[in-house]
Amino acid sequence: MRSMTEFFSNIELGVDTFKTINGNEFTVTSVDDKHINISIPGNATVNKLTLSLDEVRKMLESGQKFDKIKDVTTFFGKSYDRQKVIEQNKKNAVRHAYFREYLALQRLAYMFRFDARNGDLKEA
Repeated sequence: MRSMTEFFSNIELGVDTFKTINGNEFTVTSVDDKHINISIPGNATVNKLTLSLDEVRKMLESGQKFDKIKDVTTFFGKSYDRQKVIEQNKKNAVRHAYFREYLALQRLAYMFRFDARNGDLKEA
């Protein structure tokens, strides 16, 4: 905990830049009692990220090396099985009137799935 406090007190929030393993630059924009907020302007997928201070602390205390996102999800016992999520969404489709347009898109997504291996659209 002390080393984290020292680290954050030695950086200028929103100004000092860091690099990920992939070379994306990011800045720590704010830190409070529960979260670390990060901006990753060069990342096309996610340009803002909020980390739980407790989870970061657990990772640091473990002494493990985290090179990939999979290492982090495994550490916390979280697995994101894509097919499982798709099946859950099929069984529990959105029914609220506010999301009526989303439901149509959701049904369309089930009709076609993108096969990333060869870039073809295939019927599900």
